[in-house]
Amino acid sequence: TLLDTCFSSIDTIAFVKEFTHGLMDRDLDIRMLVCTMVVKASKLAPTSMLTVVDDFCKPIKKSLTRRLKDNSVQTEKERHAELLRSSLKAVAALTKVKGTKDSIKFTDLVGYIESSDNLGHIYNSIQKK
Repeated sequence: TLLDTCFSSIDTIAFVKEFTHGLMDRDLDIRMLVCTMVVKASKLAPTSMLTVVDDFCKPIKKSLTRRLKDNSVQTEKERHAELLRSSLKAVAALTKVKGTKDSIKFTDLVGYIESSDNLGHIYNSIQKK
């Protein structure tokens, strides 16, 4: 991917700052794509990710607390479940970045996830992989 081949030639701090906008996008596909980018950038530029980890907490929590309508169709339910998994994968990747545990907002987000029965179960299974 472009992220793999050109990452070393971009301003990573400016690049990862833009992820916040994607995490707040109305389109669920954009949010899921940005979560994938967060996972990849956490490995490629962990220091840059530390500069924005606090900014990610609110939009990720918003995705995790998003509720479906009672009359949602099966495809909406599947997309919602995929958004949850993508968001939790991003959080799991960020927990591996040295220094994120120093962020109060991030540790609060992880605590919220771990205290939730549903989210905690999915999060634990993601971390084991």
